[in-house]
Amino acid sequence: MMGTMLAQQTTGKGNTLAWPLSTWQTELLWVVPSVRTWRLHGRRKPYTEAGLRRLPCVRCGEKAALQWQTCADEGLYRPVCRGCDILLNQKALEFLGFPDVAAQIAKYATRKP
Repeated sequence: MMGTMLAQQTTGKGNTLAWPLSTWQTELLWVVPSVRTWRLHGRRKPYTEAGLRRLPCVRCGEKAALQWQTCADEGLYRPVCRGCDILLNQKALEFLGFPDVAAQIAKYATRKP
């Protein structure tokens, strides 16, 4: 039987904090290596603009520019980069059956965040 995996974070004073990872977080560590660089617990309140600039994207690890909140993820806000935000929007439009997804995404991609 495999032991419980722990996430660790070192504080500014040199203390190490550790907390157990859930099953989905453990599986995600094997799929997306960059996940190890962000805080796995998300945030219940929206990030500030300054806070987002300091965080990596939860998917690819690039510099975050926007944030997503998903009900199935307990409504936690997650930082995403511009490229991943565009991909998420494209997937949502395709799922909802919008007729001209490519044109809408092209228009959205040229807008500033």
